[in-house]
Amino acid sequence: MTRKAVVLGDEGGENTQNTQNTEQARAIGARLDALPVTSFHHLLAFVIAAGLIVDSVDIAISASIAGALLHTGFTDMNGVAALAMATTLGLGLGGLAMGVLADRFGRATMMRYNMAIIAICGLGAALAATFEQLLAWRGLTAFALGGETILAYGMLTEFMPARLRGRWLAWVALLASVGLPLSMAMAYWIAPLEHGWRWLLAAPALAAMFIFVLRFVLPESPLWLAARARLAAARKIVEQLERGAAAAGKKAPIAPSPASEGRASPDAAPDRSRGFISRFVVASAIHVGAMTAMFGFVSWLPAFFVSAGRDVADSALFSAVMTAGAPFGAAAALWLSDQFERKWMLIAGALGACALGAGYAAAASDQMIMGLGFLTVVAIYFFATVGMFTYVPELFATRVRLRALGGVSAVARGAAFLLPLLIAPLFAAAGQAGVIAFVASVLAAQALLVWSFGPRTKARPLL
Repeated sequence: MTRKAVVLGDEGGENTQNTQNTEQARAIGARLDALPVTSFHHLLAFVIAAGLIVDSVDIAISASIAGALLHTGFTDMNGVAALAMATTLGLGLGGLAMGVLADRFGRATMMRYNMAIIAICGLGAALAATFEQLLAWRGLTAFALGGETILAYGMLTEFMPARLRGRWLAWVALLASVGLPLSMAMAYWIAPLEHGWRWLLAAPALAAMFIFVLRFVLPESPLWLAARARLAAARKIVEQLERGAAAAGKKAPIAPSPASEGRASPDAAPDRSRGFISRFVVASAIHVGAMTAMFGFVSWLPAFFVSAGRDVADSALFSAVMTAGAPFGAAAALWLSDQFERKWMLIAGALGACALGAGYAAAASDQMIMGLGFLTVVAIYFFATVGMFTYVPELFATRVRLRALGGVSAVARGAAFLLPLLIAPLFAAAGQAGVIAFVASVLAAQALLVWSFGPRTKARPLL
């Protein structure tokens, strides 16, 4: 009886301590949300966006590298296929592994290690003496590149005030989109040079070295520290941010009241397994929907137009006009993310893309094809920006946020890997209208899942 009473007493004390830690962690989150935007937030966004640009450039130059490798005889088509598979596998495994490691060892710590891996392995690939060495170094580089997006958006989510979180996440996503045209410009000027493919691999690696040094100015996420019961360290960082705001003449943050410290939002991410699983399914559906729309429709536009009998010049023009809608979609997300509930914006963006895609498929004139195609791409990238980069990181509790994002990314990359196996035969059997119908069905299915199971997140505190 005595021993049982002692055990029960210990459990009660542990539960009380856990409750106190949770309340203090919520108070830290409330202080972060109350902060005004300062130079720290701008620096954080700049350092994260710079890493994402390196990430998108490095991934996007893969096609240019493949062409140069074939042209110089460094490998054949089998080697190019192996390189593509190693890159895809590395991206998926890297996101999953870096998410788990960041939840275990910290966001800022893994962001530094991850950028160091990109720099070292990128230079290793550039200096590879044989194709086997290139394949190994490129796979390791892709491993780190796969983790970069997970780390970047997870870190930014946990620092930005809830009232402005959507806008800042969309803004960084818009900046990161610079990587695609930048990689095209680099390929145009550098790829034709002698050893051009080596310089294409070395350029983002050299940039990564600079960003690696910059990342030492970033503190650890106070929310992660609080989730690990390192409350004193979390409070110290928050106090530094508050003093910085006061020194800059910004409005002093509002201290959270005791009543609000212990009150959780009804839509805050729960620790229950059922809550986690439903949110993981919703997040995976959003990522798969975005990947299907971008890689099943947008990326195939040139092939669609050539197959329809247009010459290469017309195909390039039509594709360029339509894909120019991508930054407009991201900009719309930037403007609207904190104005309306993100759950409903996601559904509206997905269904809008379905409706516009149907109109595009039925268009007869060139003007209607380009106009409706442009608007379809705007809707797709609006949906993708709000969903992948703003809404999904808010769905999970801090203690599991990055491993969840890594798992979702792995699911989406697996879907993207299988997508060409579906699109090519579907286009051969049913044409572009069949492909659009398939993409629309995927978007409609994910909209139904978000409507049924997706929580509201706008201006909600993180746990």
